Amino acid sequence: MTEVFRTLLQDEQLDFASPNHILGLSYAKENARYERPMALHPIERKSAGYHEKEIADETIASATAIREAVARQAEIQHVVPEVTAHDLLTKPTQTWDELWPYLRYKLLSTHVTQLKEIYQMTEGLEVRLQEAAKQSTDFHSFVSLVKTKRYTWTRIQRLACYVLLNITESEIFAQQEKNYLHILGFTEAGRQFLKEKKQDISHVYSRIGKKEATEAQLLIRSDQIYCLANSQLIEQNFGRMPILIKG
Repeated sequence: MTEVFRTLLQDEQLDFASPNHILGLSYAKENARYERPMALHPIERKSAGYHEKEIADETIASATAIREAVARQAEIQHVVPEVTAHDLLTKPTQTWDELWPYLRYKLLSTHVTQLKEIYQMTEGLEVRLQEAAKQSTDFHSFVSLVKTKRYTWTRIQRLACYVLLNITESEIFAQQEKNYLHILGFTEAGRQFLKEKKQDISHVYSRIGKKEATEAQLLIRSDQIYCLANSQLIEQNFGRMPILIKG
């Protein structure tokens, strides 16, 4: 997609190295498809860059910097809400360091013809990923071997997720056809909105049970694999009720 924008907007000073910029362009592209597109108002990112690993501002930090701080058990209370800080510093989390052995096993034990079926696995990337897995001892070195100007860190990390979760292109298309909405939380106003729109949305789930599990297979499998490397992580779907935010 970036190649298309570079061709069409040659006179514009666009920073295609910025993940947020690329994401914004993707939103604009989808918005343009609507019969009545929304008016878009870009907001310049301030205080903390996307890839900054240190918390330098008193109140604003990048997600990367927050994750790095959590890994070190450093203070984050001044850059995130109090409840978020408590959960991140006291509850179990998961990183690519823990999941790397599972990803490496998947890459080394799967034939390239099968890896080719993974969602967004294009241009022979399956071979490149498998060769990098043979040479790498950790996730960071793995991505560094695969990464190029064309294949950004973000692209490789996203593709690694698809490999780990064994998500194929056909499965993605099938999932999109199911078109269900899983409610994780709402306010009183949100609950009233859902009540009014109940007839317009075919499948709205407030919790996942045996009946809903058929349509939510991809979600359930993803969560189960996510929990593999940390026994403290608990089941996140079955029977879990939405959070009601009062006030």
